[in-house]
Amino acid sequence: MLLLPEKNISGNASTREQTLCHATVTANGIQRYVDTQSDLIVARPEGLYCPPGNFFIDPWRPVERAVITHAHADHARFGHARYLCAEPGVGVMLSRLPSIDIQGLPYGEAIDVNGVKISLHPAGHVLGSAQVRVEHGGRAWVASGDYKTEPDPTCAPFEPVRCDTFIMESTFRLPIYRWDAPQTLFDGIDS
Repeated sequence: MLLLPEKNISGNASTREQTLCHATVTANGIQRYVDTQSDLIVARPEGLYCPPGNFFIDPWRPVERAVITHAHADHARFGHARYLCAEPGVGVMLSRLPSIDIQGLPYGEAIDVNGVKISLHPAGHVLGSAQVRVEHGGRAWVASGDYKTEPDPTCAPFEPVRCDTFIMESTFRLPIYRWDAPQTLFDGIDS
């Protein structure tokens, strides 16, 4: 199942919200959209939100509880009351956002937040990057944040995580983006 953003616009510009819908492509190529009322993660003006857990993932507006996938500025921002991130990323988070109230969670360990089980799993993007797995009511969803499947000596490698729904961040997955192999880049720097 693939999650696609769909604009649900009602009223004037100040009441616009973005919601998530599922687009399932069947064997004959037909897209079918599924109701999102019981989704574990939905889009809100503040960012991705888990209604049963009452927390946000990489929110861009101030919230009470933020689960952060990694310390880059487009994912981690000042203003949240409490932060949760992967333990290897705590130092980077604190160097960018000094004095925040932050909890580090070791990869693969789970905590319970309002009856929702949260675990963080390596994303292979940068030091401390994590995929966020939420489990509730017998369902498991994963929000990827930025991730990379190629080996990187600077961080834990990407780990496939079993889930029912995978929300993928894919800024640079369009076919127009083509990257040289890392060794080609390194060889060019060394020459």
